[in-house]
Amino acid sequence: ACHTRARAEAAIDQSDWRGGVSNSAPAAAPAPGAPLPAPPIMALASALASALSDAHATMAHAKVHEDYAAADPFSSPVPPSKQNAPPATVFKPTSVTPPSPPRTPTSADKREPASTVAARRALRAAVERVERRCARVEAVVASRLDALDARCTEMKTMMVKLVENQPTKTCLDAVKAAREAAARAEVAAQQAQKHAEASPPLQRERKKSLSDRLAALSPLKKQPVVEEDALVAAYASYQDQEPPSISRIPDDFATIQAAIDAAEDDGLVIIAPGLYREALVVARPIKLEAAETTSDDEGVGAPLTTVTVEAPAPGSRALLVTAAGSCTARGIAWRCSTEVNELARPCAAVGVKGGRLALESCAVGSASALSGVNAQRGATLSLLRVTGANCRHTGVLLSGAGTTATLERCDLSENGAHGLEIQDAARVDDALRLRCAHNALFGVFVS
Repeated sequence: ACHTRARAEAAIDQSDWRGGVSNSAPAAAPAPGAPLPAPPIMALASALASALSDAHATMAHAKVHEDYAAADPFSSPVPPSKQNAPPATVFKPTSVTPPSPPRTPTSADKREPASTVAARRALRAAVERVERRCARVEAVVASRLDALDARCTEMKTMMVKLVENQPTKTCLDAVKAAREAAARAEVAAQQAQKHAEASPPLQRERKKSLSDRLAALSPLKKQPVVEEDALVAAYASYQDQEPPSISRIPDDFATIQAAIDAAEDDGLVIIAPGLYREALVVARPIKLEAAETTSDDEGVGAPLTTVTVEAPAPGSRALLVTAAGSCTARGIAWRCSTEVNELARPCAAVGVKGGRLALESCAVGSASALSGVNAQRGATLSLLRVTGANCRHTGVLLSGAGTTATLERCDLSENGAHGLEIQDAARVDDALRLRCAHNALFGVFVS
């Protein structure tokens, strides 16, 4: 605009604006036949009007850029040094012929550049995509959090049920007691080792062998040297063995489970007559025997028992032998709880899961027991003069490959379904004088 104004002022200076006569020398006459030149005043007015129109259009475009600079200074093409500059004065001639009015800017002039519009559309589309992705991520996270909360609630419920289960409590108590005993034994061993290292070595007298003692009793003065053979050595080692530990209930321990946990392998627990409400768990070799037993070599079924072990709550067993356990019981009656609870799942009075169990002169089962004995998972069962009667379903149940049983002089009668049931490749190695009478379905059922 300033450049156009300068050109107009230069043209005015070279011409006579008022009279239309140039200050320079007069022009030469036109050639014959040539068109007459336009009057100088008209040419000057036309040039000035065109220059003013271009100046107004340029100033209107600059005004649009000034508006954008006011809204966003960083996106304006106008330099920051000229954004606040005062507008240039427009030349207005004082002639009679007024200049053409300035052209009003149209919507096309105020329209944003195509690059700006495209950039804004791309930015808006990117923001919308990010918002949609954030919404999807929030939905996925919310669904996974809900699933995690549901799983945590389910696990809490299962833990509560597991802790409230009496056999589980017994197992946890047994594990805790075993860990404490192992810790005490380790501490005692360390103390003994320190004492042995601190004390001087003892001069122990060598124990005479059996051959030395026999040679001392011989009347001959000179005896040949006799070497110990394998039989003499075995007999000597057998004589030196210590007898297994013996615990008495209730003299030594208040409960049978405490005696089992404290006993050594193959230890013997002698139980006084009475009723014991416990859920026993055997995970080691142990022997359980009633203090008072009766014998009848010719009878079938268990004789009269004086010791009864009853499960403390519905849904729990009176005896459970694990895969690492081996139990031998004699003269004891095993039965489930007499309490009635419809929500509790019925189970067997005695369960064997992969371990070994030998019962002699014992009674198993009751009206609340699903079965008297349930042997599974490759268990080994030996029953001698055992009574399994009055159960809700089966007197003795064998299931699973590898499960074997030997039955002799057993009475499996008057049960809700079968006397003896054999399932899933389990087998009976020997059955002698077995009585299965007055059962609701079958005496022996094999499936």
